[in-house]
Amino acid sequence: MAGPFIVALSAAATSAWLPLNDTVEQFNVGFGVRVNGTGDINYTVQHTFGDPGTVGVDFFDHSFASGRTASIDGNYSSPIKAIRLVVASVSGNAGARLNVLQAGKTR
Repeated sequence: MAGPFIVALSAAATSAWLPLNDTVEQFNVGFGVRVNGTGDINYTVQHTFGDPGTVGVDFFDHSFASGRTASIDGNYSSPIKAIRLVVASVSGNAGARLNVLQAGKTR
């Protein structure tokens, strides 16, 4: 099991990959992004199926958590290797915090 993980960004940036255990039985990952502060923020939650330590690894935007401007929560029920937060733009004093928690039985 991986997590809980928390990453926070308050400027346009990309967080480090948060590695998950993709070999557990009944893979489940819950995540929430909390927007805080004053101003506007635009962010996306991304995942990868490849080794996040590999240069040029393919990444994909979460279908619900792409181009968001408010707090949300979501999940993954199919295995992924890692998750990260990408903040595209920030104005004022806004920030975003990604919380990730994985459940599943270790094989």
